[in-house]
Amino acid sequence: MRPKSEATVGTTRRDFLRVGGSAMGALFIGIPAAMVAPLRRLDASHLDESAFDLHGVAKDAVIADALGSQYLRLDADGTVTIVVARSEMGQGVRTSLPMIVAEELGADWQKVRVVQASPSATFTGLVTGGSESVSSMWHPLRKAGAAAREMLISAAATQLGVPRDGLQVEGGVVTHTESQQRIPIGDLVAKAAALPVPQDPPMRDPMHYRIIGTPRRRVDGDAIVHGRATYGLDVRVPGMKFAAIAMPPVAGASHVSHNAVAAKAVHGVRDVIKISAGVAVIADSTWAAFKGRDALAVVWKDGANGPFDSQAYRAKLRERTRTPGDMEARSIGDASAALAVAPPSQRLDAVYEFPFQAHATMEPQNCTARVSATGCELWVGSQNPAGVQSDVAKALQLPVENVTVNIPLLGGGFGRRIQQTHAVDAALLAQRAGVPVQVVWSRADDFSHDLYQPMFVSRLSAALGPNNMPIAWRHRVASSAVTGSDGGKVSMEAESLGARDVPYAMPNVRVEYTHVPTPMTMGWWRAVLFVPNVYARECFIDELATKAGIDPIEYRMRMLDETSLRDLQPKDAVAGAPGVFNVDRLRRVLHTVANKSGWMLKTPKGIGRGVACLSYDDRSYCAQVAEVEVVKGRVKVRKIVTALDVGRVINPLGITGQVESAVLWGVTAALRGDMRFARGRASRTTFAEYQLATLTDTPTIETYLMSPDYPPSGAGEPPVPAVAPAIINAIYAATGKRLRSLPVDSAALLG
Repeated sequence: MRPKSEATVGTTRRDFLRVGGSAMGALFIGIPAAMVAPLRRLDASHLDESAFDLHGVAKDAVIADALGSQYLRLDADGTVTIVVARSEMGQGVRTSLPMIVAEELGADWQKVRVVQASPSATFTGLVTGGSESVSSMWHPLRKAGAAAREMLISAAATQLGVPRDGLQVEGGVVTHTESQQRIPIGDLVAKAAALPVPQDPPMRDPMHYRIIGTPRRRVDGDAIVHGRATYGLDVRVPGMKFAAIAMPPVAGASHVSHNAVAAKAVHGVRDVIKISAGVAVIADSTWAAFKGRDALAVVWKDGANGPFDSQAYRAKLRERTRTPGDMEARSIGDASAALAVAPPSQRLDAVYEFPFQAHATMEPQNCTARVSATGCELWVGSQNPAGVQSDVAKALQLPVENVTVNIPLLGGGFGRRIQQTHAVDAALLAQRAGVPVQVVWSRADDFSHDLYQPMFVSRLSAALGPNNMPIAWRHRVASSAVTGSDGGKVSMEAESLGARDVPYAMPNVRVEYTHVPTPMTMGWWRAVLFVPNVYARECFIDELATKAGIDPIEYRMRMLDETSLRDLQPKDAVAGAPGVFNVDRLRRVLHTVANKSGWMLKTPKGIGRGVACLSYDDRSYCAQVAEVEVVKGRVKVRKIVTALDVGRVINPLGITGQVESAVLWGVTAALRGDMRFARGRASRTTFAEYQLATLTDTPTIETYLMSPDYPPSGAGEPPVPAVAPAIINAIYAATGKRLRSLPVDSAALLG
């Protein structure tokens, strides 16, 4: 579905922006794709009917389909329409990205409309992930807003007959400061549309920001709270049916038989269709589809993966870390030699274990598809809609431009909705059934066929020098890899993140990685590889601090200097640039969290504090202090204080919400998260079995945001990895017992 009418605006690589006016007198500004996302190619076009605005204004404007990933439109009534080319999954991107444009433009925030983009055949990026939505769009969005502002100023200068330098744009009005003459920007649209686009418009001084850095409620928050927002499961298309798929319980299992007659006997079941994913039941309702699937009584042959057991796999990982890793992730000096000659009193060894984890999104996987002879339209909450478009086009043998992907709100993403094979299933079933079909997974489906966070085992060894600081550090990591799980090459650099980029200065460092495959497909998880590796690293650092008799925060501070990651940084590195480790920024969050948490204050018996910190992709910096109470083996996380440096803060309210959700994500991983497998099958398929942190588990959460004059960086993932190690270190402070395996085992605290 589309807005009532569309116009197009082209861009070229020669021009920064191409601007045009419509018959309705609108001013369009597009951003060339070449400017977008230095980290990834992320772009979009074509809008869908999920377009919405701040105040429920009817969707009656002509929207520009620009050759670029983000663009804006100014209308004669002063309305500013900003297209968001990222998927909204709770991170507030539909608010933060428009804030950037509105700030530079000088728009009236009350007249800003936000429209969701979806991919076209021309633009195949549009990936939402890696905490990169704001960082990838910061520069191009500022430039687009600034260019529009400068054009409006030029138009006003001509109309008023005054010099440009005496004009400013604020709150949707151009004002001549000397005479106080004011012109609403909508009145200038026609004149501005005829002007050339400035190639290098001046940016606003951050000292004069009025929107960026101020707390703004989410533009879609009211609709979500009142149940008006549309998620994938809310989509309804005339004549649609619902499908449930009986999928192999074991990866690689083969179909033997099923009872289609019994399934069709269920009231509401219309058809049974076998596809490569399994056996699908088409019905009038999800309930009928699920009941019909139960009646299928599918018989499967498990195959070679039937014996897989997660406990046996854990033992295998432990064994593999006893010997050198298959891949060298980092090497400074000769850590092995230094460890070999270290006296036992100055050496420490430990093994840390991190279990498989599920995504456990609140909204199970789903997709609605409508197929005609010439095209396909889908509605799917996806982090990678362009990938969906490409996969469906290939499956249906259609040109990519004939596949339309609409993006409703995502009921939880966390990386799970980057890969969505069920969208292809929905398209194939709609084609076979001849009606629109919505494929819906049950909760058990979601757990049993998730793309799991890998199990990790870390074996760490260190030797202390005369000053009790580490002179040798070795970290061996073994896991099933996320990278390569789709048939590609395993990236040792990615799988060892959080281990290879240990931020502490030590003369001898060696990090090794070994890939130990599993039959299940692994997938991107919130903060992905940083979580298990930072957990092991930061807990082990605490062990070293205890052995040295030095306060854990002081110990970390002593090891942070400008040589910390010099060997990992490019030769032309500039301190503070994205991807370049900055010791001062990590020191600052550590210092802040120590002060704000009351780190040096004594705690009563049974209560302890623990700390952990990290540099996330060398662009975001986080330190956390957890305060826990342990009573009869039960751990209660009382409080978590976070200091976070993500560069320029766009919407502090949004980032605070991100931190709070990240803390709960980390609490789940520390205290409860543990996906297990037996006989090749997921053995935890309900929320009763795979438990999430609940309201009673929620600690007091305090967040302190640094906002240095660096470009904004990711905020959704960086607060996750430090939570679990801070909790484990706090448990040691409260009980004197070291736990080296997650989730927390109460029996170990009682023993």
